[in-house]
Amino acid sequence: MLEKVEVAKKMMPLLAEEAKERKNMDNKLARDNHGKFLNPVKVSGTELDNDKDQTSDKAGKLVGISGATIRRTEYVERHGTPELVDAMKGGYVKITTANKIATNPKEKQNEILQQIKENPKAKIIPRNDPLETEQKKNCR
Repeated sequence: MLEKVEVAKKMMPLLAEEAKERKNMDNKLARDNHGKFLNPVKVSGTELDNDKDQTSDKAGKLVGISGATIRRTEYVERHGTPELVDAMKGGYVKITTANKIATNPKEKQNEILQQIKENPKAKIIPRNDPLETEQKKNCR
């Protein structure tokens, strides 16, 4: 799957440029004869208006993965420790698990990774999201 992520990442700059061109075209179409912008309702429903997928979603569709997978991988690469990134790329830790671990401070990430290595069947991955934790407590 990571091979597909890498291919999709290479496509993203091209797709972003295409999206920028579409937006410029949309802006041209959304002006009246005096150059003023029309009410967005007047141009809604056009083919350009319906095309709101993010670049990562489009790239993902082209290679057969979700845009969320691409975004998670990028998040881990930006916020994860080198050990976590290596574990994800090596297939030892799933992308979604690595993404959850990467939300923690860097000092704690390697600690969590070590716990997973010691007990691979551990089901709880601490996530540094106090709001989510509070919501789960209120649901019980």
